[in-house]
Amino acid sequence: MSIKTFILSKKVILYSLLLILISSIVITTVFLTISPFYTSTGPIEIESDSELKDHSVRGTGTKTDPYKIERYKIVSSGDFGIRISGTTKYFVITNCYIDVNAYGISIYNTAKETVLITDNTCVSSYYGIWLYNTTGTIVSDNVCKKKKEGKYIWLFEMQFGGIYLNRNTNTTISNNSCLQMKDFGIFMESCNEMLVVENTCKDVAGYGIYATRSSNVTITNNLVKNNLGAGIGSANNEFIIIAENKFKNNGFTINDMWQLGYDFSTLQVFDNTINGKKLGFFFNLTSSVIEDSDYGQIILCECTNVTVKNQVFENLQAGISLINSTRLCITQNQFINCGNGIYSIFTSNSNFTNNICNNNSNAGIFLDYYCSSILIDSNDCNNNRYGIYLWYSSLCNMTYNLLVENTRYGVYINMNSKSNSVHHNTFVENHQEIVHYFESSQAIQWELDYPNYWYDIMSNEGNFWSDWSGTGYYKIDCLDGDLYDFYPLSEPTRS
Repeated sequence: MSIKTFILSKKVILYSLLLILISSIVITTVFLTISPFYTSTGPIEIESDSELKDHSVRGTGTKTDPYKIERYKIVSSGDFGIRISGTTKYFVITNCYIDVNAYGISIYNTAKETVLITDNTCVSSYYGIWLYNTTGTIVSDNVCKKKKEGKYIWLFEMQFGGIYLNRNTNTTISNNSCLQMKDFGIFMESCNEMLVVENTCKDVAGYGIYATRSSNVTITNNLVKNNLGAGIGSANNEFIIIAENKFKNNGFTINDMWQLGYDFSTLQVFDNTINGKKLGFFFNLTSSVIEDSDYGQIILCECTNVTVKNQVFENLQAGISLINSTRLCITQNQFINCGNGIYSIFTSNSNFTNNICNNNSNAGIFLDYYCSSILIDSNDCNNNRYGIYLWYSSLCNMTYNLLVENTRYGVYINMNSKSNSVHHNTFVENHQEIVHYFESSQAIQWELDYPNYWYDIMSNEGNFWSDWSGTGYYKIDCLDGDLYDFYPLSEPTRS
């Protein structure tokens, strides 16, 4: 190719690019000219088809030409932005901006498959979008944000969130963003045949996505990030699928696990990732060892004779959850910056040994309802709120653990926990955060009526306490009487 031809070719390319740029500017200018801006209005309340027609900017109310409620800007100190009920015609709420005190958009008791809510922004102190008793509704591409200074006061601990669904059927919630809400991003209660797909729920003070008392729910391909309660939570559901979601700095919780007899076979959890690692959900697993280090969270439900070792869990609500399982060995794992490191419920005859549980916001090791015969030995539990916490759990042995600078207590034995043994542990500078109705011990037993042993009854050796005076007994906090380690140790058993 000659230089002249090369230059000519470059000029042709340049002119072509310039023509494309000019065309783009013209098209954009024309679009901005003909595209309407928001129309400011007060709150809209619709209770009939005629009122629906009156508030629509176009459409005839049919399936192919639905009424359009669009490009309204509603900024109000009232309780709602758009409220619709009792209609039979098809309608779309789209491209609206709503900033109100309580409900952004609320829809209830509308005809089947007549509602589409899309591309709206709802800023509210209560619910962004609220649906009750609808069928076939589609909620897509909306943004729900928490109002910075909500003024609405609700009683009875009512919840606050992005998208709330109650008694809805065959509903699709897709590609919405729920940001910085108080209690949840998306909440489903008593719903059926729900699809929750490709939503983003992040920076929520509670749960990103939560389903309770619902059936045939699929939660898939969502991003749940930095939610303090959990990324996704499930309670009392039947036939629920949790698949291909991305969890970042939060995890998955099963909140009905305290109900003995729940059928975990109806819960399917697969192909999810947590902080780039696998979410390991195991149901009815037996005689297995889990030691490959690519799990971001592990849940064992009704498992027997399973060992979990050499894992590192960080930045989620519970590193390992153990539910109605027996003969487990949880050993040589690390739990850092979680809610609870190890969370156990209805679990028995198991060993938790040689784990590191540091900087967890609640407990390094938490034994919840009716755990029994658990050996908790040689673990490091440092800088948690509680090092080891027992609730309604009995016949457990806590020995040779290193419990350092846990802000409340090194060991907390709570209500209805009995016949537990605590000895040869090293307690160093726990109970930095003083609770006003207790003294300043590094451990606590809630009540004397359920006896526990703070020393080894065979050797008459207790625990090392960094604040022990060196003579006499060591007093342990107790709500209803005096409790002591009668044989405190003069030297630490761990360092």
